Amino acid sequence: RMEVGQGITTSTAMIIADELDIGLDKIEITLADARPELLMNQLTGGSNTTMTTYLPIRTAAAIARRRLLDAASTMLGGDVPLAALKTVDGKVLAPNGVEISYGELASSASVDETVEVEAQLKEPAEFTVIGTPRNRIDARAAVTGRKQFTMDMDVPGALPTMLCRPPTLNGKVDSVRNRAAVLD
Repeated sequence: RMEVGQGITTSTAMIIADELDIGLDKIEITLADARPELLMNQLTGGSNTTMTTYLPIRTAAAIARRRLLDAASTMLGGDVPLAALKTVDGKVLAPNGVEISYGELASSASVDETVEVEAQLKEPAEFTVIGTPRNRIDARAAVTGRKQFTMDMDVPGALPTMLCRPPTLNGKVDSVRNRAAVLD
């Protein structure tokens, strides 16, 4: 997806903050480069990004939270059941008062291969960030000119381009009025 002013970096950070129990100020959102093989799955428009990425982002964050809890349990000798561990403000808290930061757990929580797991998502009643008013996390960069938008990019040799899609799914081009100019 592209951030074109609709606030997806902020909404994404809010989703992650709630599932991971970490402050919004501790989350840095970066957007991936466009990928041609994902043609219609990179659509930015119609305010659909947050709605379509909400569950996948929550799921990824919940899986990360579980991996952090597993790593903390191991670090504590495996004697503390996962249900007894709590996550608060970027730390795992043990019942005996021991606190382990996510940073300390990151290496242990990472995996080298894809493993199928089931995510345990939080209940909406547990949300403390989603649904609350927040300032845009990219606002200062946008108003000071530090934020880079697509139109700000300098791509050597690039020419102004417009893509026109047919109004129907799987539509085909019948003709191009300026074909010679396009091919030139």
